[in-house]
Amino acid sequence: MLLPYLTFPADATIEISCDSMHTWNEECEQSVILSTFNRRTRFKKSTAPTIRCLKLKSGDWGLSFRAWEDIDSYGEFEMQDGDPFLKFNLNDKANVPNDSIPRACRSLPLSNLETLRLGARTVVNSATWKMYLSTLKNLRSIHLGHDSLIQLLEAVSPSAYSKRKTVAFPVLQQLSAENIRFTIQKCPIWGMKQWFIERQKKKVPIRTLILTRCICLGPKDISVFKAIVQHVQWDEMTLVDDSGCSEDDRSNSDYSTDPDDG
Repeated sequence: MLLPYLTFPADATIEISCDSMHTWNEECEQSVILSTFNRRTRFKKSTAPTIRCLKLKSGDWGLSFRAWEDIDSYGEFEMQDGDPFLKFNLNDKANVPNDSIPRACRSLPLSNLETLRLGARTVVNSATWKMYLSTLKNLRSIHLGHDSLIQLLEAVSPSAYSKRKTVAFPVLQQLSAENIRFTIQKCPIWGMKQWFIERQKKKVPIRTLILTRCICLGPKDISVFKAIVQHVQWDEMTLVDDSGCSEDDRSNSDYSTDPDDG
């Protein structure tokens, strides 16, 4: 591919769009992603770009990610994208491999990542959370949807870290979640509560919890969170589905970590 042989000025903005992923493989990954960052000679400044904000979004059209060097140019929880220095689109959902997100997390230089924003339908599996993201020492805020939250809770469960002394997401302070399903059959509230309490014990608490457009979320749930999180922001929207929304009927056994269950 041509990209590995290009030299970029310091203020370069890179936009890559792939309309067919029939040829997506290890060689393509190395050429398209790694070559953009890993060779400092490709940039006229002393170091390659540093990713401080990353947004991953998937849908019927495929997968995209955006990267910003300056957290102020993006805004932690603004919907506007600003001007990312890297835009990468995979526009062929039928041929986008399931491991595209793990590959991106493995290839991109994320050691200075401070903000991670996932689309509501974007799924990061538990192995990716644990292997590539949970050890990041600058990641302070995460925005995610239901399935990625379920996978995150699985990755930070006591069984997942029973033999490790390190804390997962050591500086994480803010969690923003949207479209979370707090239903009877599939309620993550107990996993969230357990994780928040565990972080408190280790003196790395989640200080801000933001909940928007959640299903079957009620005042009793909010009171549970307020007891263990310093700042809880809720849009007070109580969306309902057919799974049932009785807060009183929930139990610890209702918590499921399988996003394909039910």
